[in-house]
Amino acid sequence: MTTVELELRKAEIARMILNESDEKVIVKMFAFLTKQKKAPLPCRYTTEELEERLAQSEADIKAGRTSPTSEVFKPYEQWL
Repeated sequence: MTTVELELRKAEIARMILNESDEKVIVKMFAFLTKQKKAPLPCRYTTEELEERLAQSEADIKAGRTSPTSEVFKPYEQWL
C-alpha cells in the first residue's frame, strides 16, 4: 500500500467513525483500536542488524552448527 493509499484509507475510516451514531459501534471501534495500539510491534531490525545476523548464520553453517530439517520440524509435526 502506498503512502497516498494509506492516507486515503485513514480518511475513509475517520469519516466512517464521524458518521457513526450507534454508541455500541463506537465503543467496539474504540476497544478494537485501543487493543491494536497495545499489541507488540513485529520484530524490526536495522540493515546493520540484519547483516550482522546473516554473518553469524553463515559462520554457524561453516562451523557445522546446523540442524537437519527433520529435527527443526519435529515439534510442529502435529500441525503439519
